[in-house]
Amino acid sequence: MKKKLNSINILHVIPTLAIGGAEKQLVFLAIKQINQGYDVNIAVRKKGFFYQKLKGKVKVHVIGDYKFIDFRLLFNLLRLIKLCKPSIIQSWLPQMNVLGGIASLITNKIWISTERVSKKYYLEKFRLINFFQEIILRFSSALVANSKNGCLYWKNKIPKINFFLVKNAIDFKSINKFKKKKYLTKKFELISVGRFVEQKSFSTVIRAIKEISPTVNINLKIIGYGNQKNEIIDLINKLNLQKRIKVITNGKNWHKSLRDTVALISMSKFEGQPNVLLEAAAGNLPLIVSDIPEHKEIFDKKSAIFVPLDNFKKLSEAILFIIHKPGYAKKMAKVARVKINDMTIENQFTSYDKIYKNLLKI
Repeated sequence: MKKKLNSINILHVIPTLAIGGAEKQLVFLAIKQINQGYDVNIAVRKKGFFYQKLKGKVKVHVIGDYKFIDFRLLFNLLRLIKLCKPSIIQSWLPQMNVLGGIASLITNKIWISTERVSKKYYLEKFRLINFFQEIILRFSSALVANSKNGCLYWKNKIPKINFFLVKNAIDFKSINKFKKKKYLTKKFELISVGRFVEQKSFSTVIRAIKEISPTVNINLKIIGYGNQKNEIIDLINKLNLQKRIKVITNGKNWHKSLRDTVALISMSKFEGQPNVLLEAAAGNLPLIVSDIPEHKEIFDKKSAIFVPLDNFKKLSEAILFIIHKPGYAKKMAKVARVKINDMTIENQFTSYDKIYKNLLKI
């Protein structure tokens, strides 16, 4: 093994390596850190889809598949810290922000917590674990958010810690293989991608398709995974849309749909910094999105069409507009692509590297 060129030894702590936005960003970062000479270890409850991308590159340690704040997880994490001797611990997502924070305090390690969502997420979900998270985050060396809304939420809660904004990274090289080139088509394919949960508001997208005349040659692919799959399929059947809407649960390679798709639709009620939208923009795909602060932080009216939250009639109008205005759609996609040009893996690494060195005083 070649000698490490960088003195930074980092332990990332995340619940799993299953398909998800935070998990994908950690994979980008960890592989880049290894390539730049870091000593990198990752602690997880269990592996998952992204483990295959890390296998043979980054050391992944399973510390036990226990949920919530389990003392067995904490004990195993403390044992791993003693073994790896990290100079920095970086935690991802609420559960590991709490456990990683406690372990960091016990072992007197520099601790960076990460924020991947926004205020509305905490108002609607995981209130108990967020109660513990809010207490422990006060002791973190720094909090890194991927959105301004994430930063603002925690600045209002705990203003006395260090805050940093680091944008998500996009794997432009992979997406370039599938990016859209033609905008004029006779068959109108749409996609909506994400977890099958209420937050993503797939019901609004389905009802919008119902509003569009059957004479319009339009089809929708809903691509994702999650526990509300059956509810989505039931609504499609209830509205008799089986011929126009397909539900695809193997969405690992959804980028292949970029070339033949008219637009990507995201009607999310809240977000952090949505990977799907960023990747669609990188693939030159026109965007139709819900009018929420998280989407407006990235795009504007020249780069995406904004639709009022839960308004399926306005969404159907937006879909028809995109279909009938291919020239405008192409121009809009071009503007969106420019807005995310700086969101590279290299820039993400550089931003984190500066934070680490600042905290380590090197």
